[in-house]
Amino acid sequence: MKTIQRPISPTSALSAASPRSRETDDGRYLITLTGICRFDLNQELEAGTPYRQALVSFDAFENDFAQARGERIDRDGLVKSLKTYAALHGFVVDWDSVEQAPTETIVNVAAQICPFDPAAKQAMLEAVTLEDRTDALLALLEWDRAAGDDQQRPIQ
Repeated sequence: MKTIQRPISPTSALSAASPRSRETDDGRYLITLTGICRFDLNQELEAGTPYRQALVSFDAFENDFAQARGERIDRDGLVKSLKTYAALHGFVVDWDSVEQAPTETIVNVAAQICPFDPAAKQAMLEAVTLEDRTDALLALLEWDRAAGDDQQRPIQ
């Protein structure tokens, strides 16, 4: 069987397999990845190993190792936009948990689970600051809301 390798995006994320990963009853593996830090790809190496290797730079994303507070983010406006988006798409959300979560967690989880197309998700991944990522998320939510039911929405 030939393996098809997709190109690595210029900005990607380093992740580690979580201890919650497990084998299913039918022999498949469910692997939960925990994001550690984003990176910029400098060069992919031809290493001849069954996994990919690359030279990367973490410099632009050194703040990924600290919790961002998001003090300049309109948290109430963000949650309101997410509630509108969830209602439009019929998503069931535990809003009490959302209200208690740190702003960074709300933004990052929404960026991951909202069914935006790959280019939109990549744009949010490349946003260096939490504020920039929030602005990108809010723009996508607003675009989706404005598109209405008769228009093509930015979903996968």
